[in-house]
Amino acid sequence: MSDFIYHFKLLPFEVDRIGSWWMRDEEIDLIALGTNLRRCCFIEVKWKDLGYREALLILDDLKRKSGGFDWQTGNRSDYFAVIAKRIRNADKDRLRSEGYIAIDVNDVLNKEAERV
Repeated sequence: MSDFIYHFKLLPFEVDRIGSWWMRDEEIDLIALGTNLRRCCFIEVKWKDLGYREALLILDDLKRKSGGFDWQTGNRSDYFAVIAKRIRNADKDRLRSEGYIAIDVNDVLNKEAERV
């Protein structure tokens, strides 16, 4: 998945480091860093269809877990993203209007179509 983040430029900032993170029993699928601008995106990946409520629960849990990530704490801009097989357009729009990053397979396919 990290290759997709780089290749398709799915985040609102230039990513120069990306990887998974865990501490004790907490785990985050991916954390993407834009170190020059001190930006950090916490990402959960789910290979299933998500509705608004389920995506919001995932994002809320991601926010909680992000508190354990000690990099530029208090001096960085945090973003929270969910990547899923499918998210209904209305649900995606609602999540985005609330400041989250919501991406599904169709978004990736549309990015590829733009490149051609």
